[in-house]
Amino acid sequence: MDDSSLSVSDIAINCGFTIIFLLSANILCDLFLNDKLLIKQASYFLRILCTYSWVTGITNIVTNYFQAIGKPLPSIVLTILKNIVLLIPALAIMDNIWGLTGVIACQTIVEYIIAALSFFLSDQYKKTKVVKQISALKQETYLIGLNYPAVLQLIDYIQRTCHWQLLLHTLVSKKE
Repeated sequence: MDDSSLSVSDIAINCGFTIIFLLSANILCDLFLNDKLLIKQASYFLRILCTYSWVTGITNIVTNYFQAIGKPLPSIVLTILKNIVLLIPALAIMDNIWGLTGVIACQTIVEYIIAALSFFLSDQYKKTKVVKQISALKQETYLIGLNYPAVLQLIDYIQRTCHWQLLLHTLVSKKE
C-alpha cells in the first residue's frame, strides 16, 4: 500500500465518522444524558466540535514529526501558540461575544489557525531540507566528475521549481 492510498483511506474514514457524528449527535448524547435541554445543547456542541476533528490530527502529526526528526522548537512553538497565545485570549473574546457557543467554537478557530501554521512550518522545513540536498547533490556531481551542463541544468531546474519527487528520485538513483 502506498502513501497516497493510505491518505485517501484515512480521509474517507475520518469523513465517515464525522458524518456519523453530525447526523447522530442527538442519539449519541441521548445515550449519556437524561435532560432534554442538555441533550439538545450537547448535540449542538458536538456538531461544532466535529468540524475541526480532522484538523487536530494534522496538527498532532506535524508536531510529532518535528519532535521525531530532532527539531523540537517548531513543535514547542505550535503547542504554546495553540494552548496559550491563541486559545486563552480566544476563549475570553468569544465568551464575551457569543457566550457558551463562542467558547465551544473558539477551539475550532484556533485549530484551523494552527493547522495553517503547521502546513507553513512543515513546508518551510521541506524547502530548507531540499535546498541542502540540492547543494549536496551539486557537490557530489562535481566530485565524481559529472559536471555536464545537462546534469547541472536539471539540478537547477529542480531547485527553481521545487519538484520534490523528482529531486528525491534523482537523489536515490544517484546513490544506487
